[in-house]
Amino acid sequence: MPALLGAQALAVHFGGLRAVNEVSFDVAAGELLGLIGPNGAGKTTCLKAISGQGPLHGGQVTFEGRRIGTLPVHRRVMLGIGITHQIVRPLESLTVLDNVAFAWGHRHRASLLAAALHVQRDEARAAARAVLGRLGIAEFAERAAGEVPLGVRKRLEVARALAGEPRLLLLDEPLAGLNSAEASRLADLIRGLADGGLAVLLIEHNLGEVMRMCDRLVVLDAGRKIADGEPRALMSDPAVVRAYLGEEGDDARAG
Repeated sequence: MPALLGAQALAVHFGGLRAVNEVSFDVAAGELLGLIGPNGAGKTTCLKAISGQGPLHGGQVTFEGRRIGTLPVHRRVMLGIGITHQIVRPLESLTVLDNVAFAWGHRHRASLLAAALHVQRDEARAAARAVLGRLGIAEFAERAAGEVPLGVRKRLEVARALAGEPRLLLLDEPLAGLNSAEASRLADLIRGLADGGLAVLLIEHNLGEVMRMCDRLVVLDAGRKIADGEPRALMSDPAVVRAYLGEEGDDARAG
């Protein structure tokens, strides 16, 4: 399959630290790619460079063949890139439905004010209800987003990204904090999105679910790509085994 997202020789540095060092990979339409590695490997830093939420000091990011490395986040979203965050921060005073309707409006209207004005429009609310149904949280539509359980908030974060009708979804630790049953259900849902044709790039530390859900893995260690391939094959790769057995520190160091 042709690449939808291309990352070519990505480089990010903080002072003398090369947090991401000449990392290259691509993601095809309908592919679920896991970006994994030990703590401090540069995963989140890499994802932020792709999404526009963090710096990119070298290399290129392309989407459908177009260079997007200098575009602001909202322009990337409008092109068809959905972004979620590791720490879920919905608009807590709004209902779950209105959170998704707002995200839909932001995708179709350039400004936040214009998006807010469209929250109560029939078109925005119908689109939001459809997304909530797809995520299995329609029953929480009229609840305040700040009052729903973590598992629902995690799905709401994905719903807000899907409201923008993306072709590529970037997920940063979507299963973090969930119990095993919730994690498995959300992993199945994400797998279903990819099976439906959506390209998905995710960071995730739950290796059991990563192995089950991903088509391919890219493994980072100390800012460099050390492996790229089918999940089960990579788990027996000596370089990957060494990276995980030697894991120390935390992601605050580099990503």
